[in-house]
Amino acid sequence: MANTELRIAAWAAIISAVLIIPSYLISLVFESYRGMFLFRYSYITILIIGTLVSLLILRGYLILGKKLKLGLLRVMSIILIVGNILMVVFELVVLAIRQSTVTIFISLAVVVTFGIVMIIFGVSVLALRKRFKNLATALGVLYIMDGIMFASVFLVLLYPLVAIPASILEAVLFFRASKKIR
Repeated sequence: MANTELRIAAWAAIISAVLIIPSYLISLVFESYRGMFLFRYSYITILIIGTLVSLLILRGYLILGKKLKLGLLRVMSIILIVGNILMVVFELVVLAIRQSTVTIFISLAVVVTFGIVMIIFGVSVLALRKRFKNLATALGVLYIMDGIMFASVFLVLLYPLVAIPASILEAVLFFRASKKIR
């Protein structure tokens, strides 16, 4: 059963790699043309699809954390699963109300907090090095870089440069794990 779920996480990582650029572009265009009906629904659709894909990937990390008895990875996976759901709900609420200084401030606080959590998650992924060597090291470092980009807020524009290789490496990790871990 875990093998199937790890393969699902691998396929979700592949889908994530394919969706990163379109979702990034849609979110940039949406920020410029918030009032346009087409962009609003495109943004909501890509937000929901991206979240579902992320949840499948995080479920893969949760399984690895449980199977390999890596407490920090397990806890961080749960935190990110809950955090992703809360962030999407927050984003949908912000879309429904008028944007104000308060919502902008809260959004910035959420992005910085998410960045800090991603740094800790990256450290927890490094614990996979015993089983997955350089692959886990590369993924952990990419997650730490991702977290730094979000925590700094301004570097978040470089997110696709880290997210695409991370998604590809995640797919490889989960496919390998599905063969190694019973």
